[in-house]
Amino acid sequence: MEPITDIPTYLRAHAQELGNRILESHAPLHSVDDPPSPIIGKLLRKPYPAQTLAIMGLVRRWQHAKAGAVIAECGTGKTLISLGAIQAHAENRSFTAVAMVPPQLVEKWCREALLTLPRLRVFIIDGLRTPAKSNTHHGVNEVKLRNKRIVREGLKTSLTELRLRKNFSSPRMRWDSICSSPSLFVIGRDRAKLGYFWRHAYQIAKSGQPRRGSQTAKFLSLRIRCRRNAAFEPAYGCAMDAAACCATGLAPGAKLEAIPLPHHRERIR
Repeated sequence: MEPITDIPTYLRAHAQELGNRILESHAPLHSVDDPPSPIIGKLLRKPYPAQTLAIMGLVRRWQHAKAGAVIAECGTGKTLISLGAIQAHAENRSFTAVAMVPPQLVEKWCREALLTLPRLRVFIIDGLRTPAKSNTHHGVNEVKLRNKRIVREGLKTSLTELRLRKNFSSPRMRWDSICSSPSLFVIGRDRAKLGYFWRHAYQIAKSGQPRRGSQTAKFLSLRIRCRRNAAFEPAYGCAMDAAACCATGLAPGAKLEAIPLPHHRERIR
């Protein structure tokens, strides 16, 4: 045995034992000798054997849990693995999937999905709201592949419209009548996080009193501090509760002179 002087030498010397211990502690969900799903053979793009193994591992994971992760280097085909796993997990049933991807990869995901999954309809969520006037794409738009480019063509709707059941018993049944084939909705990550309706980032305690320090200055144009060192916000009132206020010897409704916070430049008149 060669002398062990560094980590690579150690790994080479004990590779067999380390491999056996890893397999004993973390048994593979799908091994190399297990047969893959025949659905993978129906994909329009044929995955490599290593990608097929990853697809089946993800499918087996979804059969036992609600979430799974594919962690690999760039260029290993994570998009193909994800799309193939969706198709194999559906087992020839129609499905509706949502892909939240980096904004620069939205059209790439649409293109690869159309080139990989048969009978698939792809939709881009260009906006979570419906603007009154806009020269840009908004709402939910179906896309198709024309001359190797993604073009918005086909169904045009909105998320508000998709939530309506109209003459059906549920919005889901109405959508099934519109789209009977598998469908994929693709949305950019930033749009998904920042494009929807917002509400104030504070909570009201069950007692009805605002929680001390729960208000935030993000949504306020003015924030001042009174001489009793209690945070006061014109939009919500004082953040100090009545008990703490009375402990200072001042009535909760007393009129107090206010001074600006050090970090605020607005002048209080």
